[in-house]
Amino acid sequence: MIYLLNNFIALEALLAMRRICNPEIVCSIQTESTKFYSLIAQSVEQQTVNLLVRGSNPRRGANINTLMKPLSIPIKVETLVPMNYKFIEWKIHNVCNHDCVFCAPQTKDGTQPWFDIETYKRYVDKLASLKKEQPMWIQITGGEPTLFPELLELLQYIQTKGIYVSLISNGVRTLRWWNEVKEANVLNSLFLTFHCDQTRDYAHIAEVANLFHDKPVSVSCWITHTEKTIDFSYEAFEYLRKNTGALILIKAMFIGSYDIYKIYTKEQLARLKGAFCRGERPNKVKTLVPKEYDFDHRLKVKYDDGTSTVTWPQEIMKNQKNNFYGWDCNIGQDTMRIDYNNISRGVCMVGGTRDLSEDNLFFSKDSIQCDVHTCMCSIDIIATKELTKNTN
Repeated sequence: MIYLLNNFIALEALLAMRRICNPEIVCSIQTESTKFYSLIAQSVEQQTVNLLVRGSNPRRGANINTLMKPLSIPIKVETLVPMNYKFIEWKIHNVCNHDCVFCAPQTKDGTQPWFDIETYKRYVDKLASLKKEQPMWIQITGGEPTLFPELLELLQYIQTKGIYVSLISNGVRTLRWWNEVKEANVLNSLFLTFHCDQTRDYAHIAEVANLFHDKPVSVSCWITHTEKTIDFSYEAFEYLRKNTGALILIKAMFIGSYDIYKIYTKEQLARLKGAFCRGERPNKVKTLVPKEYDFDHRLKVKYDDGTSTVTWPQEIMKNQKNNFYGWDCNIGQDTMRIDYNNISRGVCMVGGTRDLSEDNLFFSKDSIQCDVHTCMCSIDIIATKELTKNTN
């Protein structure tokens, strides 16, 4: 079938049909619009549509006569470098000093207050028993985990078990408090989340990040946003890029009903997808964690034609390639998610939950078929996934 394209509405309709019914498409373009040609080229480059494009653009003096091969189908996703460690993400409570609109109530409403320090230590002992001879990470999150009064003692106790420690925080505690964390040497990794709808003080986040500039702590700054603050997030991104040595990115947002692809403009989405870089402040001290045990969440995507690409979880989410419904997934084999005291394979909670107080804790040994349509957490996405012949 040949489709005559001479306006944007026709192209949008064609792309929508391509996504829905997957036809082989031939397009004959009759237009002098440079912008229209640019959109066609972008669609081809992103493999949104199979095109045999015929036509010319007098303004650019270029001829287009390109036959695109059929779209390759992804059949397997795995980490580029095998995970040589176990990883546990632990939400220790859900008390929070922010009220982000995109966060579900169970992550911030205070219905899961923190335990006493001795209870946490008993839980750490149980988790450490899973370590055996393999290195392990525990990543502490919340709520806002830094509100727990005895957090430093908890982090120190985790370290005594030979476990690497990562912390996710909104960073709003005072610089004096963060300096105590720095001097205690209790972190191997720090993820600072800057929430544009809750604060405008990105300079404070930069100061917190820079406290660890001369420490062997991996530091990342992840920027969240809403429709009202997406443009401000670019401003925060640029400031953090110029004034820190941290890894900076504007996050993909896939929580609850908040769908950025329905409410953001194409220009906003394009800037969002490109917002990822290392800060420009030089000479950041590198982590002491051996390379084979450090976070490396780069992913290798294999296709049915034998080709492969290298990407990473945020890029998969930002490009809406994170639907693995029906795939076989190894989630839970190397990772574990603890929501207060409920254990699951991952944030997606596929496969049900167990209680942290149970005697027999374990990492899963089998794969499971994915039953959710949106994989929305990096830790879930890095689990090896394979499209099998039985997948519908």
